[in-house]
Amino acid sequence: MIPGINDHHIIKVAETMKELGADLLNCMAMFPNVGTPFGEIREPSKEEISVLRTEAEKFLPQMRHCTRCRADAVGLLDQDRTEEMRGCLSACAQLPALPPEIRPYVAVATMEGVLVNQHLGEANRFQIYERKGDEYLLVEERPAPKVSGGLQRWTSLARVLNDCRAVLVSNVGETPRGILEKAGVKPVEMGGFIVDGVKAIYEGANIAPLQKRKKSCASGGCVGSGGGCS
Repeated sequence: MIPGINDHHIIKVAETMKELGADLLNCMAMFPNVGTPFGEIREPSKEEISVLRTEAEKFLPQMRHCTRCRADAVGLLDQDRTEEMRGCLSACAQLPALPPEIRPYVAVATMEGVLVNQHLGEANRFQIYERKGDEYLLVEERPAPKVSGGLQRWTSLARVLNDCRAVLVSNVGETPRGILEKAGVKPVEMGGFIVDGVKAIYEGANIAPLQKRKKSCASGGCVGSGGGCS
C-alpha cells in the first residue's frame, strides 16, 4: 500500500481477485527508499494497514503473519535458515561477474535508433541487441535509472544491463565506467552505425576504426548536455 497512490484501490483489487479465483491477499506496507520514484512518500502506519486488511478481508483472507523479507533471507516463514546458510550466501556474493560469452545482449545509447550518438548519462533508455545467426536484432528497449541518483544511478544501471556484455555510447565518465566494468558490462565509446558496433562486439573485432578522436568527459572537452555522464 502506497499512501495517496493506491490506498483507495486495494479493496477493489481484493474484490476482483476473489472473482478471479485468488484465495489469499498479502496487503503490504510500502517501505520508502530514497532516490526512487516513491522515496519521498511516507511509510503507511500499522493502523492504516490494519484497517485496509480488515476491509479487504470481506473478500479474501488476509496474510497477517507476513514480515518484510530481506534479500538474503533463507527458509520458510516459521523456519529461518539464514544463519545456517550464511557461509553459502557470502560465497555467492563473492562470485565474479558473468563472462561475456554467456551474456547474450549488447546495449546501445542512441537518439534515433540508427547511430550510436548518445552519452551514457543522457540516455533515458537503452536499445538491447542480440545476435541471431548472421543477423543482429533489436529485441527490446529498457528504461535507464533516473538522472541525478549519484553512485546509486550507476549501480542500478549495472543491474539493468547485467545480461549485456557491452554498452555502446558516444561518451562515458570514469565513475560509471568503473562501476559497469566491475559488474562485467564493458562501456565502448564509439560513433557511427549501431549495427557496425554491435557486430564488432560479437565478433571480437577491432573497435578502433569506429572510435572518435575526442577528449573525454573528465577532460572538460565533452560537448554533451551536462546530463550527468560521470
